Amino acid sequence: MDHRNDGAIDEARARAIAEDEARSVYGDLAPYVVSVRLQGGRWHVDYDLADASAVGGGPHFLIDAATGEIVGRRYEQ
Repeated sequence: MDHRNDGAIDEARARAIAEDEARSVYGDLAPYVVSVRLQGGRWHVDYDLADASAVGGGPHFLIDAATGEIVGRRYEQ
């Protein structure tokens, strides 16, 4: 796992970028646990249901660590 961030976007900013979009699609994010990791120059921001027995899932984002652009997204319902 690559923990370096040679780009302009830090973990807090990546989380905020993802949260803005996730909230616009899902509304309430309370049922989700968010995890953030830097790998290969991209922030991976994943929202997983806190209740492992619940059906469905949350949004997942890839955010460019240099620009803050969302370069990948996947929504689970």
